[in-house]
Amino acid sequence: MANMRRSIQLCVFLLLISTMSSACGPGSAVDPAEYHHTVPIEYFLYVPRDYSVHKTLPLFVGIHGSGGTGRDCWSSWQPYAEKEGFILLCPSLADSSGGWYQNTAESVLENLITMVRNSYNVKTKVYLAGFSAGAQFVQGYAFNHPGSVGGAAVLSSGNFYYPNTAAVNVPFLVVVGRLDNSAMVDGANSFVSLLETAGNPVEFHLLRLTGHTMTRKHKELTIDMFSRTVGMSSP
Repeated sequence: MANMRRSIQLCVFLLLISTMSSACGPGSAVDPAEYHHTVPIEYFLYVPRDYSVHKTLPLFVGIHGSGGTGRDCWSSWQPYAEKEGFILLCPSLADSSGGWYQNTAESVLENLITMVRNSYNVKTKVYLAGFSAGAQFVQGYAFNHPGSVGGAAVLSSGNFYYPNTAAVNVPFLVVVGRLDNSAMVDGANSFVSLLETAGNPVEFHLLRLTGHTMTRKHKELTIDMFSRTVGMSSP
């Protein structure tokens, strides 16, 4: 009987470990220290271990929220980079006040993307994923640089830009929590309607029992769209 109890306890323990691991996604993020850069600004860059000059990989750009840094995006997206086979760029765009100006940040990101292109073989179009204030930035970047953006994940955005018809071919993923600020939920609905009217491919998800936070569901939906747009299996 004692042996049976120990076996049951072991099985329960292993089940708990398995459940916890599953809830965290594809694996824990590796230590970012080795991938941390400070020139021309702070950014984190991860390249899959099997990269070679004979491969052309997609570039995934993660944009943090107000008051955050590139390390926040690293924690969210690096566990997927190796599995999905993408180069991950996580810049810290915020100034000393915790926010940033759209035009200035776009110029900084353009320079970083060019720097990555000069060092690695990457696809022509990049994939952008932004949370909160970063989600607003992602919209603006996609509307202002439609020729270089293959997909944009707008995750729990606080504000929204009016769509640019020149970016009609850019697919958007819009995700917001039902328990987020009501203005954000209403704004997300209106933004999706405007995108649909403009003719953009758009996918909208209103997550139940979710507030203003980055959840595993946000990440799964983002990676799913990435794989269908600029991922390794896409054209």
